[in-house]
Amino acid sequence: MRHAVLATALAVAAVLLAAWRRLRPPLEPTPVGPATDEAGFIEVDGAAYHVRMTGDGPPVVFLHGFLSTSGVWDPVVDRLRQAFRCVAVDLPGFGRSAKGATVPAGVWGRAEWLRALLDALQLDAVTLVGASMGGQTALAFASRHPARVKNLVLIAPFAREPDPYPARDAWTWPLVVWLFERSMFSRTWLAWRQRQQMSRPHRLPRGRVDDLFRQTQTPGFLEGVHDGYIQPPVDDLREQLADVRAPVLVLWGAGDRTLSVELGREVAARVPNGRLRVVAGAGHSVQLDAPGIVARTIQSATGEVGTASTTG
Repeated sequence: MRHAVLATALAVAAVLLAAWRRLRPPLEPTPVGPATDEAGFIEVDGAAYHVRMTGDGPPVVFLHGFLSTSGVWDPVVDRLRQAFRCVAVDLPGFGRSAKGATVPAGVWGRAEWLRALLDALQLDAVTLVGASMGGQTALAFASRHPARVKNLVLIAPFAREPDPYPARDAWTWPLVVWLFERSMFSRTWLAWRQRQQMSRPHRLPRGRVDDLFRQTQTPGFLEGVHDGYIQPPVDDLREQLADVRAPVLVLWGAGDRTLSVELGREVAARVPNGRLRVVAGAGHSVQLDAPGIVARTIQSATGEVGTASTTG
């Protein structure tokens, strides 16, 4: 009886949400143009990906986390553009990058997509900076293509993750997933999630929530997130960490409520040349809570010391 009531309630909620989404006209896809010094698109395997490039110097490539965009790196890039060639990309399925069926599945699919992207950008050995899922992607790439990574600066990456859905095979699971995917992309939920991941939410850049919400309204967004990120099995990279040759510096917010700092200790211990720094006064999004610390960490990792802002 209880299962029947739950299933009925979920079904009604799902129908109402689906009807509400259909009433909203989707935003038109952004026209694809040539990459410029500031922002543009580059083609990888027949799909267009949005890349923001600025500055001059050693290349640093920034990879954002799940349900995020390249704009999350703005406070860090602003501090580094005088010393580095900063390349921030919207990962497949997010921001203004290609969505739908073009999104590679799982972390290893993203690692090979990153290799193709660097080839298209004509970048050889780079410093990779990745946050959360972007950190996971950077670790997978560095383990498979060690010669192409000079340094890794990772913010709360995860090399393993317990399956958060122990009832994945339950008879109600397909309906739960269908409802979850549609309800999690509201403006209110995205605003709450951004603040929940920060210890200093007053530092959230103006327009950040609008940027995140805008991407959810583009055609193919839901399909790409499901097929590329939610549906694939959770990957355990712990055995591959021994193949990472680049120095690894892991930053973890002391107030992270999303992932345990124990994961950071495990990553730093398993890679051949790893260190962990716990950042006081920061949450999961250290790049937003303490962008100055992240910028100085990148400088220190690359040997380019003394050009970043000393604030934050």
